[in-house]
Amino acid sequence: MKASLMILVLIFYCAFGNTAFVYPINVIVLDAGHGGDDIGVIGINGTKEKDVTLKFALAIKKNFENMPETKLILTRDSDINLNSRDRIVMANMNSGNIFVSLHANASFSKLYSGCEIYHNAFVLSGNETEGNTGSKNLPGGFVFWKSAQNKFVDDSAVFAKKILDELNSEFAVQGETGIVKNIRDIPLAVLQGLKMTAVVIEIGYIDNSVDEAKLADENFINKFASAITRAVSH
Repeated sequence: MKASLMILVLIFYCAFGNTAFVYPINVIVLDAGHGGDDIGVIGINGTKEKDVTLKFALAIKKNFENMPETKLILTRDSDINLNSRDRIVMANMNSGNIFVSLHANASFSKLYSGCEIYHNAFVLSGNETEGNTGSKNLPGGFVFWKSAQNKFVDDSAVFAKKILDELNSEFAVQGETGIVKNIRDIPLAVLQGLKMTAVVIEIGYIDNSVDEAKLADENFINKFASAITRAVSH
């Protein structure tokens, strides 16, 4: 027995030597909303939501390239079709700690502007079964689809407030205050089934001409990315 143990230790040492192992503390799943045939909403000047969300996601990803303690996973890094269920399964299968879905807002009134953050509201599960609700147990855990987010509602609310603080702090430096207009808690299909802290960020109103210009501005994109990076990595 001792001889076998010594052999295992020797094999381990030869293979890895004195290499220090760094395991991810955070597994962040960053979701660029829409994509492919799903364009999302379109701005006054033709800006497509699917392009905005991907551009912001890639900007945030750059900030994590030298952060070995954090693993960042993009649900998509190109213009591909990806439905909500695929995104959720991907997040759960990768044991994500935090899920952030990026979107752009729109309204019948062109006067609405600014960023809004959403997290799931508590959903009553009742006696859910696949037969009477259409819910299914997905890979990554045997939990009811609609009520999977319930245990993360409080943490998601705290995380949403953290994002609000980081964004407002980042943009207050240049005199722009209150970039985040609201934090809302409502049942969201894009978050149902996730087994982690999760939020949706509506970056701005793409059908508001001022916001649409910001969504294409590199300085705005980089400052937004910096604020989100701080929020998810601390």
